[in-house]
Amino acid sequence: MSKETSRPEHTVRCGGIQIAIWLNETSKGIFQSITIDKTYKEGDEWKRTKSFKPNDLVKLQIGINKVLEYLYWKSDVIQPKADTTEF
Repeated sequence: MSKETSRPEHTVRCGGIQIAIWLNETSKGIFQSITIDKTYKEGDEWKRTKSFKPNDLVKLQIGINKVLEYLYWKSDVIQPKADTTEF
């Protein structure tokens, strides 16, 4: 039997920056968490880091805005709020 690896619910990429949204199930319910990392090449090997340079900030900002947009549409449009009947 093969072990299935967990995959993010959604991923946004902007250049070498990757932002992933993960669903986490606990005894208290399901919640989301976000991871951010950068892929770069050192010689012939691809590596990942969680450190960013100042010139990565624009890519981070664009990526985070895309994640916020995804979360907004998922929660406010697809799943209506309890106090409204609008989608």
